[in-house]
Amino acid sequence: MFAELILFQSGDHRVRANTLKIKNIVQRVFEVIYRTFQIDR
Repeated sequence: MFAELILFQSGDHRVRANTLKIKNIVQRVFEVIYRTFQIDR
């Protein structure tokens, strides 16, 4: 949702690249959290 708002406000290529980076970081964070939860179980 946050990335979509940024894309909607301005169609800059830089902004799009930043949103892709943010999405990649979020995916990595979720992967780490998922792994830690698996270890806890």
